[in-house]
Amino acid sequence: TYKELHDYISDRLVSTSYEEYCGDSERLGRLLLRLPSLSELDTSIIEELFFVGLIGSVQINKIIPCILKMDVTSSSSSKQASSSAHMMKYER
Repeated sequence: TYKELHDYISDRLVSTSYEEYCGDSERLGRLLLRLPSLSELDTSIIEELFFVGLIGSVQINKIIPCILKMDVTSSSSSKQASSSAHMMKYER
């Protein structure tokens, strides 16, 4: 639920290290206040905003698993990202 998510994020992020790195202790609150409005957005709008310019028209439920499988810490992450994008074209 929203309350559980809020509590979890608050426990994890609101600390001296958060304030030390971000410098804006109110930022987390502002971000959390935007969550309900984000859930009201149609998925096609989110797909259009974030993915069409990068890899073309693709459904969000097909691209998220590929994004989660990507290894962004390795030096071959750009090759993997390009192969994931290529793979997504065939899944549509």
